[in-house]
Amino acid sequence: MIYVFEDGRTLYGEKFLTKADENKYVAVDTLPQIPQVEGKVGYLVGNLDTGKIDIKYVDYEEPEELEETSKPNEPAVPEPTDEEIIQAEILLNLQDVIINQQNQDETLAAILLTQAGQIIESC
Repeated sequence: MIYVFEDGRTLYGEKFLTKADENKYVAVDTLPQIPQVEGKVGYLVGNLDTGKIDIKYVDYEEPEELEETSKPNEPAVPEPTDEEIIQAEILLNLQDVIINQQNQDETLAAILLTQAGQIIESC
């Protein structure tokens, strides 16, 4: 069953009905087609007096077409302050320091492992 309410809501199944929905809808097996009317948009409403589905229309204006070259307004991105630029540079420098330290640690570990292997072989 399909449930069409007098306020225009439509539910496609009994499991969605609530206690508050009782006696506020018209139940049908299929929905009627909504004929197109120029300059209007139609929607379905349940008519509780007749027990049938009515079609209501509201005015509708087609939006003007945008030129192909026009783009939607993009939000303005504020220019960074001097302090923000300095903070970004500090972070980049710290990242470089960390990478260099990791490279040094790896080199030192390789040297130590090589020396340990030579000591063991000489014993």
